[in-house]
Amino acid sequence: MWYLVSGLALVACHPEIFSYDDSIDATLCQALKISTDDLEIAANFATIETDNIFNIINAKFYG
Repeated sequence: MWYLVSGLALVACHPEIFSYDDSIDATLCQALKISTDDLEIAANFATIETDNIFNIINAKFYG
């Protein structure tokens, strides 16, 4: 699990250097029955939801 999370974090922090295909082992993706496209979609969704949460917090405390 930590291997997957570390790979996702690297891509999220430095997309110009790392890619999902290079950072996430294909064997792990096969075992989890996911593709690197699935990982990218999930990461984009998480980023959007993080922004939404911060908007709610900002509105509550500063709105």
